[in-house]
Amino acid sequence: MFLSDNGGAHNNASQNTPLRGTKGSVYEGGLRVPFAIQWKGVIPVNTKYEESVSSLDIMASMVDILDIKSNRKKP
Repeated sequence: MFLSDNGGAHNNASQNTPLRGTKGSVYEGGLRVPFAIQWKGVIPVNTKYEESVSSLDIMASMVDILDIKSNRKKP
C-alpha cells in the first residue's frame, strides 16, 4: 500500500501539474494524492480505479481484513 496525506508543499520544489494548488489549499493540487494498493487474489493486476477514495478508515479496514482482535472498550 502506498499513499500520501495531501498535495505537495508550496514552499519547496514540489509540483502538482496539471492540478492547481498545493498542500493546505482547497484546490485539486492540495487534495488529490496517489493511492496504490496490491492485494493478490483480490484486486486484479493493472486495475485502475477512477473514482475518489478516502484514506480515513484504512486502519479500521486493515484491522477488520486481518481479523485483529482488541480488548479496548473505545470505538
